This record gives sequence, structure tokens and C-alpha cells, in this order.
Amino acid sequence: MMAIPRSKSHTIRAALLATLAEGTSVIRNPLLSDGCKAALRAVRQFGAQVEGRENEWRITPPEDGLHLPDDIIDVDNSGTAMMYNS
Repeated sequence: MMAIPRSKSHTIRAALLATLAEGTSVIRNPLLSDGCKAALRAVRQFGAQVEGRENEWRITPPEDGLHLPDDIIDVDNSGTAMMYNS
């Protein structure tokens, strides 16, 4: 087994893909940058359930499908997350 450096882009992409997947996805060793935390907030706004711990995120998409948030999606300065919200 080999540990790779944490990546903001990979963490955000994993969170967004987990939101589109079926069942619960586990993301291990996510990068805890402001951009990644903003992406996690956006995932919640689309209706996904998120259990976030320091070294693991569990993301479960809503059973009835994603829904449009009632409020503005603030992705902070995360260009990767902004791209997926366009």
C-alpha cells in the first residue's frame, strides 16, 4: 500500500462524484482546505447526507434524486467546484 499526497482537486471531484453515485461513498484522507469544505457544503445543499470526520467523509446522495438548493451555492474560491455548479 502506498500513501499519496492529498489533493484539493481530487477531494472535490470525489465529493461531487459521490453525490451522483448510488449508495454511500467513503472518501478517505480528504484534503481539508477551504475549497474542499465549500464543496462539501454545496453537496449538502443538493440534498446529500454527509458525515465528515477528519480523515474520512461518508456521502450518501438523496434517495429521491438531487434537488436544486433554495439558496445561493457558495463554493468560496474553488474553481473545481464552481465548474460543476455551472
